[in-house]
Amino acid sequence: MDRSIKCCHETCENSPVVIFVRIIPLEWHHSDTIPHITIAVCIVTSEYASGRQVTGLTGYARSGADAVYFFVKVSVFQYGTSQQGSVGFTAAVCDFFIDGCRRFPWRHYVNKHACEEQSVTILVTVAGVGGATVHGRLVVCYVGAWSVYRAGRGSWSLDNLDPTLCTHLVYAFAGLDNKTNTIRSLDEYHDLEDNYGKGTYKKMTALKNRYPHLKVSLAIGGWNEGSANYSIMASSPVNRRAFINSASEFIRKYGFDGLDLDWEYPAKRGGVPADKENFVNLVRELREEFDKYGWLLTAALGMGQDTIDAAYDIPALSRYLDYMHAMCYDLHGSWDNRVGANAPLRSSQPDDKLTVEYAIKYMIKQGAPPRKLVLGLALYGRTFLLENEENTLVMGAPAGSKGFPGPYSKEDGFMGYNEICLNVSNGWKIFWDDDSMTPYAVQGSKVITYDDERSIAEKVKFAMKLELAGTMVWSIDTDDFHGDCINNSGGGSSNYPLMRTISKTIIEALKEKQEQEDRGQTEHTTDQKPSAACKIEAVQWVMAALIVVRHSVLV
Repeated sequence: MDRSIKCCHETCENSPVVIFVRIIPLEWHHSDTIPHITIAVCIVTSEYASGRQVTGLTGYARSGADAVYFFVKVSVFQYGTSQQGSVGFTAAVCDFFIDGCRRFPWRHYVNKHACEEQSVTILVTVAGVGGATVHGRLVVCYVGAWSVYRAGRGSWSLDNLDPTLCTHLVYAFAGLDNKTNTIRSLDEYHDLEDNYGKGTYKKMTALKNRYPHLKVSLAIGGWNEGSANYSIMASSPVNRRAFINSASEFIRKYGFDGLDLDWEYPAKRGGVPADKENFVNLVRELREEFDKYGWLLTAALGMGQDTIDAAYDIPALSRYLDYMHAMCYDLHGSWDNRVGANAPLRSSQPDDKLTVEYAIKYMIKQGAPPRKLVLGLALYGRTFLLENEENTLVMGAPAGSKGFPGPYSKEDGFMGYNEICLNVSNGWKIFWDDDSMTPYAVQGSKVITYDDERSIAEKVKFAMKLELAGTMVWSIDTDDFHGDCINNSGGGSSNYPLMRTISKTIIEALKEKQEQEDRGQTEHTTDQKPSAACKIEAVQWVMAALIVVRHSVLV
């Protein structure tokens, strides 16, 4: 059986280059989470078709039964940079069958200037729906260490992770030893291998061996850690040096790629005004140390304007941080004593500063480069108990100071999307709030404000319009990771519907932006060059696969 499938045949306008891409499975693998195959890519040009040799293609030719196969070193776009290497890529275009039974969606991307240059550099990615390496934008996935302890089907472990959905994983949280100003595990049994522990630190960083596109960082801090101990640690050079030395040792010992600072918040919650400057000192000194090893340094930042003003010197932090994770959620909750959207995209009230749009634009106004801003998305909602369930105007209605819990998370005022989607499938009334561009669900006196596929897509489009570095999620373990709920994927259910929406929307938004630029060039240019790229429309995205191109087929 010929297991090679011709995926694409595109002729670029006004260009002699004809591109054939064949995905040839050379080796079939199985794993606990996702099927793998080793592939080669076949590229044939019109010159080959007429019997002439073509130069300028990266790779080498090999004769096959019915074509000349070109084993290429592809350009892999990760984190905004182009790299060469054998990585497992994402993409979707032609229907592809392996042994006649496994169907995958595919896409191939041709270098933007390939047609003009008369040579072809192809980015082939195969990870299907939501694959996060194809679009060159960050998809940062926070993992809550405690998610393994949730009840029933809410319990999440690394076995539930689809690593193709993320470019970065951030394990939350480590803590601070306030006696020594050093980093420490907050759950030694779960995190470490000592005394027959679960060893999650090393299990998480070991994912990079199978998924080389991943970067795995460790987050320190979080809401429960508070601010006071971090304020003391950052207040003196001696204390900062103790922390930096311990962080370096921690990263090296467990194989992390970097550190994410989640100090909530400098100059607040027990901190002092000097924290704003001391946070910059800490970040600058960490940067000097991390540059020796090429480690990532990021920070999760609160997005209320009062927090931004009190806690962060944005221009200084921008100089030293690789990325700033904008926590654009928890903007409203039961603490307001009235119903409000957890993460409103915008507001019709001109003086409303608690929106995603206002926070991001304010950060940029304060000096944050868009290329360093990562938009935080909530894969959870906030719950409320109405004081009067007869109130027909739910948004803004008076509510108690304590919401209700979900069946898995069991936390008053909080529900993961995996809990919410089960509720809304069981008789709750769903409404769309045009003001905040988010949905909410009502049953009697109970209200949930949250994000679904539609509102997530709106936020992603907003991030792409502002040319942000990408998105991050808090947290991947509260998406519908089992696929228990009906979602928008053809009326059926698929796991991680919100995560898949993120990458799908990024690709669509970037494609639309490119088409607009191309139309603009056509309208304003009289001396036209050949088309910049061979564009192939994506077919319906059905399921996911990861392709690993091995060194044995690369030059």
